[in-house]
Amino acid sequence: AKIAVDTVVFLYDQIKDDLNPEDFKRIENLLANLRMNYVEKLKES
Repeated sequence: AKIAVDTVVFLYDQIKDDLNPEDFKRIENLLANLRMNYVEKLKES
């Protein structure tokens, strides 16, 4: 799962400069949620 999260972050880093402010904020929030969910799942293991 960490590889998947890292891949999404990498892809985001590649496109973030081309995003409009609304999409930028939306993806930032999605990434924050993805990271928090990943950490929560790690704690459950």
